[in-house]
Amino acid sequence: YDQLFPGKSIGALILNSCDQPLLIKQKLLNIFQNGIKSNDGSYEYVENKLLGFVGPYSSSLSLATSEILTEFKYVQTAYASTSIELSDRSKFPYYTRVSTPDNKQVQALISIIRHRLYDSSYIQLVYSEGAYGESGRAAIKEEAEKSNICIIQEIEINDNTNFNIILPTLRNRPFAKVVIIFLQSQQVLAVTTALNQNMKVGEFFFLGSEE
Repeated sequence: YDQLFPGKSIGALILNSCDQPLLIKQKLLNIFQNGIKSNDGSYEYVENKLLGFVGPYSSSLSLATSEILTEFKYVQTAYASTSIELSDRSKFPYYTRVSTPDNKQVQALISIIRHRLYDSSYIQLVYSEGAYGESGRAAIKEEAEKSNICIIQEIEINDNTNFNIILPTLRNRPFAKVVIIFLQSQQVLAVTTALNQNMKVGEFFFLGSEE
């Protein structure tokens, strides 16, 4: 470290987004406009000291932060964000990918259905509200159409959804036994628990994204 940066020090600025895209945008703009507030109430200008940004976790937050950071030309990487939109270099030229984007994951899912599950001309989809789930939904619809696979039913959920209604809804289309789930990480355990409580063995076959 001393050899690379003689006489210099490196620090980190940690921001809590509270999982709210608008809040993290506000915090970033405040830092760029006013700097960091010290204990004595004064502000220190830090924009010229920032090298780049790491995180956040979710695609929704990464899209929000990237909108701001692109304007200020800061490099950003996020260790778990998979939204296809973040690959658009015309919109986010300073964003660098780490996780495989949703469209590549979807290609793998549809390939499994096409080559391993031969009776699956009809499938169902359970996806999360928001950037992550909705970008996955769009990619699934595009790839399924290419493979002549019909998505017979789509079920959108959020954190306030009663997950016990998912299984009865799937049963409205019992012939579509293959179900793709594209859910945010905090929803996976609750959804699978609700499904396992009443689902019969072999009733449905689930394929999931990396979450």
